[in-house]
Amino acid sequence: MMTTLGERLFRLAGLMLLLAVAWVPVAAYSAPQLGKHYIQVPQPQPAEDPKKIEILEAFSYACPHCFDLEPEIAQWAKKLPKDAVFRRLPVVGKGPWLPLAKLYYALQITGDLERLHGDVFNAIHVQDVRLADEKVMADWVAQHGVDPKKFKDAYNSFTLQTEIARSRRLAEVNGISSVPTLVVGGKYLTDASMAGGQQAMLGVAEYLMQLVRQERSGKR
Repeated sequence: MMTTLGERLFRLAGLMLLLAVAWVPVAAYSAPQLGKHYIQVPQPQPAEDPKKIEILEAFSYACPHCFDLEPEIAQWAKKLPKDAVFRRLPVVGKGPWLPLAKLYYALQITGDLERLHGDVFNAIHVQDVRLADEKVMADWVAQHGVDPKKFKDAYNSFTLQTEIARSRRLAEVNGISSVPTLVVGGKYLTDASMAGGQQAMLGVAEYLMQLVRQERSGKR
Protein backbone atom coordinates (compact mmCIF):
# COMPACT_ATOMS: atom_id res chain seq x y z
CA MET A 1 0.00 0.00 0.00
CA MET A 2 1.39 3.38 -0.92
CA THR A 3 1.70 5.96 1.82
CA THR A 4 0.67 9.55 1.45
CA LEU A 5 3.13 12.42 1.61
CA GLY A 6 1.69 13.41 5.01
CA GLU A 7 2.27 9.93 6.44
CA ARG A 8 5.86 9.87 5.19
CA LEU A 9 6.55 13.27 6.72
CA PHE A 10 4.98 12.15 10.00
CA ARG A 11 7.19 9.05 10.10
CA LEU A 12 10.28 11.10 9.23
CA ALA A 13 9.52 13.53 12.03
CA GLY A 14 9.13 10.63 14.44
CA LEU A 15 12.47 9.18 13.37
CA MET A 16 14.20 12.53 13.83
CA LEU A 17 12.70 12.83 17.32
CA LEU A 18 13.98 9.37 18.28
CA LEU A 19 17.43 10.21 17.01
CA ALA A 20 17.41 13.46 19.01
CA VAL A 21 16.34 11.69 22.20
CA ALA A 22 19.00 9.03 21.69
CA TRP A 23 21.68 11.67 21.23
CA VAL A 24 20.89 13.84 24.26
CA PRO A 25 22.23 11.53 27.00
CA VAL A 26 25.56 11.18 25.21
CA ALA A 27 26.02 14.94 25.10
CA ALA A 28 24.57 15.51 28.58
CA TYR A 29 26.72 12.89 30.30
CA SER A 30 30.02 13.38 28.49
CA ALA A 31 32.89 13.74 30.96
CA PRO A 32 33.51 17.28 32.27
CA GLN A 33 36.69 18.83 30.92
CA LEU A 34 39.53 20.34 32.93
CA GLY A 35 39.82 24.04 32.16
CA LYS A 36 36.24 24.24 30.95
CA HIS A 37 33.89 22.69 33.50
CA TYR A 38 36.34 22.70 36.41
CA ILE A 39 39.85 23.83 37.30
CA GLN A 40 42.59 22.82 39.70
CA VAL A 41 42.90 25.06 42.74
CA PRO A 42 46.09 27.12 42.98
CA GLN A 43 47.20 25.51 46.27
CA PRO A 44 45.65 22.08 46.97
CA GLN A 45 44.57 21.73 50.58
CA PRO A 46 44.44 18.65 52.84
CA ALA A 47 40.99 17.71 54.15
CA GLU A 48 40.15 17.85 57.85
CA ASP A 49 39.62 14.10 57.62
CA PRO A 50 42.18 12.60 55.18
CA LYS A 51 40.02 9.48 54.81
CA LYS A 52 37.15 11.54 53.37
CA ILE A 53 36.65 13.33 50.07
CA GLU A 54 35.69 16.82 51.17
CA ILE A 55 33.16 18.87 49.22
CA LEU A 56 33.47 22.46 50.33
CA GLU A 57 30.67 24.89 49.44
CA ALA A 58 31.81 28.49 49.39
CA PHE A 59 28.71 30.61 49.93
CA SER A 60 27.30 33.75 51.51
CA TYR A 61 23.95 34.33 53.15
CA ALA A 62 23.88 37.58 51.16
CA CYS A 63 24.03 35.75 47.81
CA PRO A 64 20.66 35.14 46.09
CA HIS A 65 22.15 32.32 44.00
CA CYS A 66 23.27 30.58 47.19
CA PHE A 67 19.73 30.99 48.52
CA ASP A 68 18.31 29.40 45.37
CA LEU A 69 20.78 26.52 45.57
CA GLU A 70 20.39 25.80 49.29
CA PRO A 71 17.38 23.41 49.24
CA GLU A 72 18.86 21.35 46.41
CA ILE A 73 22.40 21.17 47.76
CA ALA A 74 21.13 20.31 51.25
CA GLN A 75 19.31 17.28 49.86
CA TRP A 76 22.25 16.40 47.62
CA ALA A 77 24.66 16.50 50.55
CA LYS A 78 22.52 14.02 52.51
CA LYS A 79 22.96 11.44 49.73
CA LEU A 80 26.74 11.62 49.42
CA PRO A 81 28.65 8.31 49.58
CA LYS A 82 30.21 7.28 52.88
CA ASP A 83 33.70 8.28 51.79
CA ALA A 84 32.64 11.91 51.19
CA VAL A 85 31.85 14.76 53.56
CA PHE A 86 30.11 18.08 52.89
CA ARG A 87 31.24 21.29 54.58
CA ARG A 88 30.23 24.92 54.17
CA LEU A 89 32.56 27.90 53.97
CA PRO A 90 30.95 31.31 54.48
CA VAL A 91 33.01 33.66 52.36
CA VAL A 92 34.10 36.91 53.96
CA GLY A 93 33.65 39.86 51.64
CA LYS A 94 32.65 43.50 51.64
CA GLY A 95 29.44 45.05 52.97
CA PRO A 96 27.08 42.55 54.63
CA TRP A 97 29.25 39.52 53.90
CA LEU A 98 31.45 39.86 57.01
CA PRO A 99 28.68 40.17 59.64
CA LEU A 100 26.73 37.36 57.95
CA ALA A 101 29.80 35.11 57.97
CA LYS A 102 30.17 35.94 61.66
CA LEU A 103 26.50 35.05 62.15
CA TYR A 104 27.17 31.63 60.61
CA TYR A 105 30.08 30.90 62.92
CA ALA A 106 28.33 32.31 66.00
CA LEU A 107 25.38 29.96 65.40
CA GLN A 108 27.84 27.13 64.89
CA ILE A 109 29.45 27.88 68.24
CA THR A 110 26.11 28.08 70.09
CA GLY A 111 24.94 24.83 68.50
CA ASP A 112 22.03 26.44 66.64
CA LEU A 113 23.41 26.44 63.11
CA GLU A 114 21.72 23.36 61.65
CA ARG A 115 18.40 24.39 63.14
CA LEU A 116 18.52 27.96 61.83
CA HIS A 117 20.67 27.81 58.67
CA GLY A 118 17.68 27.72 56.30
CA ASP A 119 15.80 30.26 58.39
CA VAL A 120 18.66 32.75 58.00
CA PHE A 121 18.44 32.47 54.22
CA ASN A 122 14.65 32.89 54.30
CA ALA A 123 14.83 35.88 56.64
CA ILE A 124 17.17 37.71 54.27
CA HIS A 125 15.76 36.75 50.87
CA VAL A 126 12.07 36.18 51.57
CA GLN A 127 11.23 38.30 54.61
CA ASP A 128 13.72 41.10 53.81
CA VAL A 129 15.17 41.13 57.33
CA ARG A 130 18.40 43.13 57.51
CA LEU A 131 20.39 40.51 59.38
CA ALA A 132 23.71 42.15 58.50
CA ASP A 133 22.74 44.85 61.01
CA GLU A 134 24.11 43.50 64.29
CA LYS A 135 21.23 44.90 66.38
CA VAL A 136 18.65 43.36 64.06
CA MET A 137 20.68 40.14 64.09
CA ALA A 138 20.74 39.97 67.90
CA ASP A 139 16.99 40.53 68.10
CA TRP A 140 16.31 37.94 65.40
CA VAL A 141 18.36 35.14 66.96
CA ALA A 142 16.75 35.83 70.35
CA GLN A 143 13.31 35.54 68.75
CA HIS A 144 14.40 32.18 67.33
CA GLY A 145 15.35 30.62 70.62
CA VAL A 146 19.05 31.46 70.87
CA ASP A 147 20.26 32.59 74.29
CA PRO A 148 21.21 36.29 73.81
CA LYS A 149 24.25 36.24 76.12
CA LYS A 150 25.50 32.96 74.68
CA PHE A 151 25.17 34.37 71.17
CA LYS A 152 26.89 37.67 72.03
CA ASP A 153 29.80 35.83 73.64
CA ALA A 154 30.12 33.57 70.60
CA TYR A 155 29.90 36.49 68.16
CA ASN A 156 32.76 38.31 69.91
CA SER A 157 34.84 35.24 70.73
CA PHE A 158 38.41 34.45 69.76
CA THR A 159 37.15 31.17 68.31
CA LEU A 160 34.94 33.07 65.85
CA GLN A 161 37.77 35.40 64.86
CA THR A 162 39.93 32.35 64.20
CA GLU A 163 37.22 30.89 61.93
CA ILE A 164 36.91 34.18 60.04
CA ALA A 165 40.68 34.23 59.46
CA ARG A 166 40.53 30.60 58.30
CA SER A 167 37.69 31.44 55.90
CA ARG A 168 39.70 34.27 54.37
CA ARG A 169 42.73 32.02 53.97
CA LEU A 170 40.81 29.14 52.39
CA ALA A 171 39.06 31.45 49.94
CA GLU A 172 42.44 32.85 48.90
CA VAL A 173 44.39 29.59 48.54
CA ASN A 174 41.52 27.91 46.69
CA GLY A 175 41.15 30.83 44.30
CA ILE A 176 37.49 31.38 45.16
CA SER A 177 36.27 34.50 43.38
CA SER A 178 32.49 33.97 43.36
CA VAL A 179 29.74 32.06 45.15
CA PRO A 180 28.37 29.50 45.16
CA THR A 181 31.52 27.55 44.37
CA LEU A 182 32.38 23.92 45.14
CA VAL A 183 35.88 22.69 45.94
CA VAL A 184 36.24 18.91 45.77
CA GLY A 185 38.97 16.95 47.46
CA GLY A 186 40.88 20.14 48.24
CA LYS A 187 42.09 20.02 44.64
CA TYR A 188 39.35 20.81 42.08
CA LEU A 189 36.99 23.76 41.81
CA THR A 190 33.77 24.24 39.87
CA ASP A 191 30.95 26.76 39.84
CA ALA A 192 27.69 27.32 38.00
CA SER A 193 29.33 29.47 35.33
CA MET A 194 31.88 26.80 34.41
CA ALA A 195 29.53 23.85 34.79
CA GLY A 196 26.62 25.39 32.87
CA GLY A 197 24.17 25.92 35.72
CA GLN A 198 23.74 25.14 39.38
CA GLN A 199 22.32 21.66 38.84
CA ALA A 200 25.10 20.88 36.37
CA MET A 201 27.59 22.06 39.00
CA LEU A 202 26.46 19.27 41.32
CA GLY A 203 26.91 16.80 38.48
CA VAL A 204 30.46 18.03 37.91
CA ALA A 205 31.12 17.71 41.65
CA GLU A 206 30.03 14.07 41.50
CA TYR A 207 32.43 13.48 38.62
CA LEU A 208 35.23 15.16 40.59
CA MET A 209 34.55 12.96 43.61
CA GLN A 210 35.05 9.94 41.38
CA LEU A 211 38.20 11.49 39.92
CA VAL A 212 39.67 12.09 43.40
CA ARG A 213 38.70 8.55 44.41
CA GLN A 214 40.53 7.13 41.37
CA GLU A 215 43.62 9.28 42.01
CA ARG A 216 43.82 8.12 45.60
CA SER A 217 43.56 4.49 44.57
CA GLY A 218 46.20 4.94 41.87
CA LYS A 219 43.83 3.74 39.14
CA ARG A 220 43.84 6.87 37.03
